[in-house]
Amino acid sequence: MTLNDFVQIRLVLVATAVVIWVVFFANYPPVHDFFHKLRHSLYVIACH
Repeated sequence: MTLNDFVQIRLVLVATAVVIWVVFFANYPPVHDFFHKLRHSLYVIACH
């Protein structure tokens, strides 16, 4: 059984969105602190 291209692209986008959400909204302190400092240092993404 193979998935067509549309389904494969959709799965990749969903997986990417989940990873990005976890990175930016993680409550696990080491992960949160690292990416919080990264956001401040890049001046790209406003965090507060």
